[in-house]
Amino acid sequence: MDLKIKNTISLSSKVKSQRSKPKSKFPMAEEEEEDSPQFLEVTCKTSGKTLRFAPGTDAGFAVALINRKLKGTVPIATHIEAVKDGKEEETIAFGPNAILSNFGHNWKLQTVLSSGMSISTSFNFPLSQIF
Repeated sequence: MDLKIKNTISLSSKVKSQRSKPKSKFPMAEEEEEDSPQFLEVTCKTSGKTLRFAPGTDAGFAVALINRKLKGTVPIATHIEAVKDGKEEETIAFGPNAILSNFGHNWKLQTVLSSGMSISTSFNFPLSQIF
């Protein structure tokens, strides 16, 4: 192979590899982006289903959406809490205006149930304000 062609191929592949992964001035930011989830999962204790929400979702919106999908099934969710698998640790409750968060390995988000409540009485605000 001609040396000129060989150098052109080599230079071309270097340019492509540099374009595909730009170097950041902040290498720690790249690591955090790779580790951060693209969604948060909340397990509904009534249905047993796991629903996914975007980072930054209000817990109140998530509860309203979960209850809406239950379509009148009792018991409904009153709020969301984070629980740690395998250890007896205090749960972390999310109020309606709290942002859903991932607390790391072995923590999961799940609904807290209230028996005998209807969807309209489980919140201090009407569902029409959420949807």
